Amino acid sequence: MKQQKRYFRLVFVAIILQIALGANFALAEREPVEVINLSTPFGTSIYSGAVAFESVFKKANSWINMKVQPTPGAMYMIRYTHENRDKVLAGQMSQAVCASSVLTIGHTTEGRFPFQKFPLPHTKAIFSSPSFIALFSTFDPNIKTLKDLAGKKVGTSGKAQIFSGLLANQPYFHKGLGIWKQVNWQYLGAANSKDAMLNNKIDVHQSNFRGKIARQADGTYICTKMAPATPTLQLANSGRKLHYIPYDPEVIKKSYDFKKDVRTYPILVKKGAYPGIDKDIWARVAIGIYLADETMPLDVLQEIVRIRHEKRGELAKYHSTLGFFPDNPYPIGVPKAFVHPKLKQAMTNLGIPIPAGE
Repeated sequence: MKQQKRYFRLVFVAIILQIALGANFALAEREPVEVINLSTPFGTSIYSGAVAFESVFKKANSWINMKVQPTPGAMYMIRYTHENRDKVLAGQMSQAVCASSVLTIGHTTEGRFPFQKFPLPHTKAIFSSPSFIALFSTFDPNIKTLKDLAGKKVGTSGKAQIFSGLLANQPYFHKGLGIWKQVNWQYLGAANSKDAMLNNKIDVHQSNFRGKIARQADGTYICTKMAPATPTLQLANSGRKLHYIPYDPEVIKKSYDFKKDVRTYPILVKKGAYPGIDKDIWARVAIGIYLADETMPLDVLQEIVRIRHEKRGELAKYHSTLGFFPDNPYPIGVPKAFVHPKLKQAMTNLGIPIPAGE
């Protein structure tokens, strides 16, 4: 009887080993699949992230060949995706992914201005990424609220960067506070705005950060870690006290009509999230996501999500902001209509829980 039990144990172990070896052999024999990672130009944060992904996929011996393709900018990426979709569907070109945010997803998928000629209704969110957090900063301690910007010179993004400047700010200051025309907006771009404030030419600078966010049980978004764009870093290190001006979360909620405006939310930046944030402060967030076409095969999507989830620590070695990927890859804050239809299945197969309420 003991010999029989021992025999069955050996057979069971042999079967398990055969399955494991067969799986490894199948993985080793898997034909590589190329996926294009569209990025902005060399030197930008999105380019750095794309290069990091390419390297991490290689080191992980993934059968996905993640290949960086720099472009002149976001408009080019959108046009590329729109014009080449038929070739992708025909198998003549590789599937593509790109970094984006929920801020613009209504505009790109529905073909709102300025994307009337290049709508991307089939582009969906595939995983979460570091988010874009906006605050205004000043050296003037008497500017305590955003209502105090009336009559002040405020440096912001250039006119061509409408999503980080005009379209992001106007609803809050026009519909929300009613002072849009009273603010002396200076469309200088971040670098020139920084120089102007250092030289006392303007009163307030629009500061942008990348941050790690999470959603609490009551639906509130919080940020526990963030890092500034270079201009804000230079202002913070100028030797002068830089003050951050809080948003009003209720004004954010009532100011943005997502049927026509950008999609942005209030976020509570926790004390210590960045040096100089010496108390909890409300900011405005554009939640970071990666996008792909809804026809991306399940196995390809699943492998991409797996690497993004399991190799977050490796990504963080390339750039500090890449340490801000949310712990869960599901793109919270993205309406279900804009989430990839195969994502939940991919996460279920990987054993990653779907966040509550999604």
